[in-house]
Amino acid sequence: MGRAIEPLVARRLAAQALTRRAPSVAAAARQLFGIQAQDLPQAQWALASRAEGATLATVDAAFARGEIVRSWPMRGTLHVVPAEDAPWLAAFFRTRNLARHARRLRELEIEARDVAIARDVVESVLGDAGMPREELFTHLVRAGQRVERQRGVLLLWHLAQDGVLCLAGDRFILAARRIASPRLLAGDEALGELARRYRRGHGPTTVEDLAFWCGLPKGVARRAIEIAGDTVDADGAAIPDALLLPGFDEYLLGYADRSACIAAEDFARIVPGGNGVFLPMLVLRGQVRGTWR
Repeated sequence: MGRAIEPLVARRLAAQALTRRAPSVAAAARQLFGIQAQDLPQAQWALASRAEGATLATVDAAFARGEIVRSWPMRGTLHVVPAEDAPWLAAFFRTRNLARHARRLRELEIEARDVAIARDVVESVLGDAGMPREELFTHLVRAGQRVERQRGVLLLWHLAQDGVLCLAGDRFILAARRIASPRLLAGDEALGELARRYRRGHGPTTVEDLAFWCGLPKGVARRAIEIAGDTVDADGAAIPDALLLPGFDEYLLGYADRSACIAAEDFARIVPGGNGVFLPMLVLRGQVRGTWR
């Protein structure tokens, strides 16, 4: 790692609570704002790595208390987000995410009527404890909805975009019953909050980084930064000799330009075959150098 890169790496490690850990799992989630979470065990590791004294049980307890949830806001991809932010994030990204997935929804013959039936089903069967996906699929099939070829997944995904569903760990829950104090943001207020919160948990960053992370056009990302105004990035701390980070970790995935933390020749080790599956990462002096098990 060149000396010119070291200050950037040190500040990003601190912003991501990897050198100055958060006091709790909920605080870590609020600081990062969004942690990619299509692989639940990896997301649990990501949170525990950033919270002082955290264990798997600590992360599970934060889900159970309704402090954090999993949903599909940024880019329509599963993330862990603070529970209070999930409703406004769903509303903000809904139109863009539905447009992004419109072709797939048509291929699976998912229309407004199907979504309405699915909503009636989940609202009638989901209690406070929630329900795993396969059990929900059983109820959808009984209501005449096909669930093969990812159709069931896309129905539930659509309900998350509508603000009806989210996940506590691996169990689907009704957002209105679990999220006690939802924040209400829209328009420019929401846009500015996106830029502030992303930079707080990832900075220093660029317009391109924000656009990539949120799935927004670059012009919209630039306006978000203008609305947010001046923000102060975290001061750097000592770069640790080694970190064991999960796959899909924000330290690598949180930026459009990843050259500060990984060399081009090492990237294939983390995503073998370019299949989109990011393996757990061995980080040496701030650089992703290999994988671990």
